[in-house]
Parts: sequence; C-alpha cells; structure tokens
Amino acid sequence: MFDEYPLYLSVQDCCELLSVEKHAIYQLINDRSIKAFKTGEHQWRIVRKSLAEYVLRQAGIPVEDESEVDEYV
Repeated sequence: MFDEYPLYLSVQDCCELLSVEKHAIYQLINDRSIKAFKTGEHQWRIVRKSLAEYVLRQAGIPVEDESEVDEYV
C-alpha cells in the first residue's frame, strides 16, 4: 500500500497518499491520530506504519497486532 514511500513521510507525502490538503494532515498530527515528530522548526515527519494504522482504522479494519499492519506497509 505505502511500500514505495520512505519509512518517515513528509506532510506532502501524506497529502498525496490520502488525497487531502495539508491542514488535514496537521489536524491528524495535533489530534495524535498519527505519530509524527519534528525534524526542524517547521518540518514534520510521519511514521509510515502509523499512517497505515490510521487508514485501516478509518476503513473499519481492526488492528490488534502490528504484524497485521505490516502487510499494508
């Protein structure tokens, strides 16, 4: 699903993957719906596996084990 992207995604990468605008990604970061960290003063990186978990949860697919996410990452 996301395997052609790096392990740590930029906000722009997430926008492309989810077909949303930047403000939606920043909202997910602020809500702690996805795991992210700052690399500089204004640069966020999102953990690819965290984004995959978010997508699966939104699709109604329960994620109880990390290995379940691995097949999508």
